[in-house]
Amino acid sequence: MHDLRYAFRLIRQNWAFSLTVIVILALAIGANTAVLSVVNAAMVRPLPYPDPDRLGAVLAMYPGGEKSFEHGVDGVSWELVRDRVPSLDVAMSGDGFGNGVNLGVNERGAFVHQARVSAWFFRVLGIAPLIGREFSAGEDREGGPPAVILSYAAWKKYFNGDRNIIGRGIHLRGEPYTVIGVMPAGFRFEEDADLWTALRPSKRGEGSGSNYAMIARLRPGATWEQARSQLALLTDDVRRMASFGKTSGVYLGLAGIQQAITQDLREPLMILWAAVAAVFVLGCVNIGGMLLARASGRIGEIATRLALGAPLTRIVRQLLTESIVLGLIGGAAGVLVGWAGLAALRALGADSFAFLNQVDFDWRVLLATLALTLLAGIGFGLVPAWQASRVDLRSAQSGSRTVAGRKRFVSLGTLVGGQVALTVPLLIGAGLLLHTFLYLWNMQPGFDPNHVLTARFSLQDARYGTSQEINRLFDHVIERLHETPGIEAAAVSLTLPYQRALNMGVQLPAATKYEVTNSVYVTPEYFAALRIPLLQGRVFTAGDNMNSAKVTIVNQAFANFYLKNQAVAGQVLRLGGNPIQIVGVVGNVQEKNAGWGDFGPIAQVPTVFVPAAQTGDEFFKLVHTWFPSNWIVRSPMPDHQVIAAIENATRSADPMLPISEFRSVNDLKAESLTFQRFLAALVNALAILAALLTTLGIYGLIANLVSERTKELGIRMALGSTTSGAIGIALKPALRWVLAGVIVGGAASFALERFLKSYLWGVPTADPVTLFGVAGSLLLATAVASLAPAARIVKLNPAETLRAE
Repeated sequence: MHDLRYAFRLIRQNWAFSLTVIVILALAIGANTAVLSVVNAAMVRPLPYPDPDRLGAVLAMYPGGEKSFEHGVDGVSWELVRDRVPSLDVAMSGDGFGNGVNLGVNERGAFVHQARVSAWFFRVLGIAPLIGREFSAGEDREGGPPAVILSYAAWKKYFNGDRNIIGRGIHLRGEPYTVIGVMPAGFRFEEDADLWTALRPSKRGEGSGSNYAMIARLRPGATWEQARSQLALLTDDVRRMASFGKTSGVYLGLAGIQQAITQDLREPLMILWAAVAAVFVLGCVNIGGMLLARASGRIGEIATRLALGAPLTRIVRQLLTESIVLGLIGGAAGVLVGWAGLAALRALGADSFAFLNQVDFDWRVLLATLALTLLAGIGFGLVPAWQASRVDLRSAQSGSRTVAGRKRFVSLGTLVGGQVALTVPLLIGAGLLLHTFLYLWNMQPGFDPNHVLTARFSLQDARYGTSQEINRLFDHVIERLHETPGIEAAAVSLTLPYQRALNMGVQLPAATKYEVTNSVYVTPEYFAALRIPLLQGRVFTAGDNMNSAKVTIVNQAFANFYLKNQAVAGQVLRLGGNPIQIVGVVGNVQEKNAGWGDFGPIAQVPTVFVPAAQTGDEFFKLVHTWFPSNWIVRSPMPDHQVIAAIENATRSADPMLPISEFRSVNDLKAESLTFQRFLAALVNALAILAALLTTLGIYGLIANLVSERTKELGIRMALGSTTSGAIGIALKPALRWVLAGVIVGGAASFALERFLKSYLWGVPTADPVTLFGVAGSLLLATAVASLAPAARIVKLNPAETLRAE
């Protein structure tokens, strides 16, 4: 209690110093608390399902270990596992990209988020519906009765929580569905969904590609080793029958459900965790340096207590108590900062990581924060305690000081050099990520994005089951839009620039095997609406319909990638097995990661365009399962007027067809780069914090050097040294430590290549601009930190200094 009272008294007496320490700790621990909350939710906290350790995912594994896998499997793999792996109870979910469907509510259409799952999906997860039941095998087959399960939120929002909803018919996807269940409040799997429909997996259509995700639960008495052995027996059949290919080396493997769900998050989260860990260490080192500098002023007190008989352990205990009290206060403030930081993370990254909306503090995070607080308090408290153990009683009591000595500043200089060495890799990584984001953001779009508005809507709807019905809708809405004054062009496309497009197989002229390309159906004015330049041939016209020859337009990237040194227009391709003639070549637009090839987050990807009027019923049905369609309107009118025009035109064609979202091209671009923006913004914020802490550390080192060498500097100036010479003498040791830290940190930054390489585009890992910029900024920080101590030297009066000593 005496130690605690003394510690609080010192905190009150040195309130400015104490407040600085608490703020530094709050920022360092708060940043760690926020990121640890995300890491905990993504990779540590058990999923909210019964016996989560018995839940897994069946994945397509490739040579290279369990880190090299795909989440998706095909229908052949599904049937093999379902029928021949008795250790596992398995279920499927659809791996669709566009999961919005139309729900009829009060004679109006509402756009809701749909997930498609197989029979017994909820049983495998271990979660029973709140009311009703889940899908049966009879409903999960082609031609089965249409049934739907509602989320708790949708049940409350659209049906007022009516418990008599079970067995009632609703209008979904343009046809009657029967409600058979309602899930409990808060239930989610990977993504939030408003409702679930039966997947009806098969080996045809989407089941012929890797478009299903398979979850599994160990049956009672079974082990993971048994399940893996049974899966291994399927390898030959999987390679022979499934869509992966005989030579791919693929096999079916198992991973924990949490690992499978968070596979894309683990590496970026580890990068962020490493960054906040570096900030935490920097904060502790910085505070250690401050306490070390302050301890030099307490040498007389410590020496007196030792001379009066106090044991060294008593002194060390007192110093550690002071630092731990500071650490606990800083840790409490850090929890508040972490709470605010978590809110900022949600605002910044929820578009990339929907699960961030579910992240919160729990006992694991609070326990980790307490551990960090105690670690910080003990860590930076050991520095002055170590110095106290080396006090020379005779020199301390006589008040003598070393003149021009070096050993006094080795410990403080080492701390500052270490800070710089830690900060350099963090600043370099932040600079590279920011450079990457700016490179991607500033890439030429390939079209004119000004005065363009898009509107998304779902055609996964029984009322639009044929090409004739779909094209009638397109023609009607486009015609109505053209009747609106101020509309320059209007079109429809399956996907938009800056979005991920459909992948299809294409057979080139005189080739025997199929290659991969992006494919987009469009209406004739698509290229005019976006002002994509025509490079060869012609664009589509109203005459390109079911009664005319099949035609396609390819982009320049396709021509360069697949038809080098060939005349492009007039070539005949086979797309989806059908012959189709190239009638034009257009410029490239930026598209989101294609899911194939070595392309960046956005890139100019080989793409073929086909007329919507020549697209068949089955193809429409297949692609509308995965993707919504989009209206594209070019108009100089204000957005609200264009929105009203699109809504009126759509309502005139179909009052039950809702628009899910209106977006400008800048919205599309921002959405495509949310992950890069999130990572760059967060790492750069941490880097700025690290740079501030390092600057404080450099300032503390220089100020301490000047203070401790006042007598020496006074003697030198009395003997004829100039002011500039005295400043140089005082600053040289600090500059040496900073330069040493820059060199060590620069060497350590080469280890970043392994972790950052997959996140960098348009910038080399060893980017000289970033490397020299970081070194220059730290030297500039040293110069700024030197201004106040240098001003003290300028004002130094040698005679008064000598008399004072």
